[in-house]
Amino acid sequence: MSTRRVTIPSEFELEGMLYESDPTKAALLLHPHPLYGGSMENNVVKVMDYALRAKGFTTLRFNFRGVANSGGSYGDGE
Repeated sequence: MSTRRVTIPSEFELEGMLYESDPTKAALLLHPHPLYGGSMENNVVKVMDYALRAKGFTTLRFNFRGVANSGGSYGDGE
């Protein structure tokens, strides 16, 4: 199985990475705050992603608006 880039429709398109495995086990991985370097490429997020995949989970990690290639702009927590 492989990871594929996905676009999540929203008010702005959000960039994500989806790994499909067992549909009965899934995890949504959220990155740290963008002001502290948070993105779906964050090392902790990626390690959690790999560990969950090894356990057979389907995983989705994505960038919030205004982060990397996700649309929109960061809203300063508003």
